[in-house]
Parts: sequence; C-alpha cells; structure tokens
Amino acid sequence: MSKNNKVSIVCPKCKNTFSILQWDSVNFDEDPQLKELILNGEFWNYRCPICSLEIEVRSALLINSPSKKYMVQYESNSLTPENIRKRTVDLTNEWKQSSETMFNGLKKMKYKLRYVNKIQDLIEKIKIFEDELNDIVIEEIKYCMIPEITKNLGYIKPIYYSGIVNDQILILNFSEDVFSNDIVFKLPVGNMYNIADKLIDEVIARIGIFAVEYVDYVYSNNIHNLIKRKEVQDDDTVINKMKYCKQCKKEVKPNFHNLCPYCDNEI
Repeated sequence: MSKNNKVSIVCPKCKNTFSILQWDSVNFDEDPQLKELILNGEFWNYRCPICSLEIEVRSALLINSPSKKYMVQYESNSLTPENIRKRTVDLTNEWKQSSETMFNGLKKMKYKLRYVNKIQDLIEKIKIFEDELNDIVIEEIKYCMIPEITKNLGYIKPIYYSGIVNDQILILNFSEDVFSNDIVFKLPVGNMYNIADKLIDEVIARIGIFAVEYVDYVYSNNIHNLIKRKEVQDDDTVINKMKYCKQCKKEVKPNFHNLCPYCDNEI
C-alpha cells in the first residue's frame, strides 16, 4: 500500500506557507502513475499556489513492486559508499525487527532489496528491475566500459542503464542534468549476459545473501571475484552441502536464497 502524509513548506520566493502531499512509500502495482512521475523527474516537484514557483522537496521514499519483486529504499544524503553499506546493515536489521514474518516472506518470494541515495541511481534501479534484468550484471558491464569511455571522451562520466531497444542493453552517458543524456553504447542482451546472470545468482545463493544491498561496481566486482577465484567452494560459510528439510523430511541441496527446492521453505 502506498503511504503519504501532509506537511507544510514555505515558499522561498514569496514566503507563503502551504501544504503538500509527501509520500513515504509507493506501491507501483497500485499507483503506476507515480512511477512515471519518478522517472520523468516530477515526483518531488511542487508549485506554490501564490507565486507559482516550482519547488523541489526531496524526502525518503520506499518503492515496492510486488509484480516485479523488488524494493528500493531512497534516502537523500551525501554518505560515503562505506557509510552507505553500514546504513544498509542497519536498515536490514530495522526491517527484520519491524516484521520478521514480512522479511522472511520477501526472502521466500526472492525479492531484490536495494538502497540508493541519489535520484539517478533510483531511476536506474527502477528501469533495470522493470525490465527484469540483474543490476549486479549491469554494474559489471558499466565497469568494463570505463576504459572505452575514457579513451573516447578523455575523462570519466557517470553512465546509467536506460532500457532495452531492439534486444539491446542501452547504456547512457548522463550530463549534469540527470534527465538530459547522450547515448554512448548499445550492448546486446545475449549469451554473455545470460551466463553472468546465472553465475551471479548461483554465488549469491551459495553464500546465502538476503539483505538490503547497495549495489555499485565495488559490490559487483566482489561478486565477480568470488566467481573468478572460486572461493565460494572452499568457504565454510558457503551453503554448498546437503541440508535436512523438516517439511520434506529429507536431505536436500538448498536452492536460491537457501530455500528447499521441493517445498520452497527456508532451511
């Protein structure tokens, strides 16, 4: 369910105080029009009823898409990547403590839980998950493109996933305005993507990751290195052995997110 509340703001131009509807969470299945407002940059924009000044008021927002099975927590801040990762740990614990039943339900449904602190990243996550792609693979692709972009432009600019056109992954090079861009590369969604997607899912399943994650190129590289060095096969913490399922009453090999492949219950 989408949730909102009324708050008062003061117009910086005419000093008029007026009320706005501020959203705490948005369910895309229930309110698809709000998704479009986020994607086109109008979601946090309000207009003063007296002087007509357009005012941007950014606030924390939790996005939930039950049909696509992903949630993204956006918080506007200037945290460093290291502190962002600490925040994701705190947020994971907060969600668990708020409702362990809900959190376990998300795990069973194989939800993707993400954290971002920039509008650009929020928009990108929405586009990736709405197209049912793996954001970890996308980050790896973007990282691999850095040398080519540097060679062509002479410097590095942020690049973001935009969408699929004619079975191609479209990567954009954004200008200072997040909603203005120039296309840099078009990459095919083919076997290489599918292989990377499968390998990443297998690694995540083996190490039993289910938490709110900040997925950037550092995160994707860490996963990539686990695959490359095959460390997951030798790590005692990895879920690579048969386990007893109480529901099925037999030994099974845990599936994605450490679930029984037969009854889909957590082991």
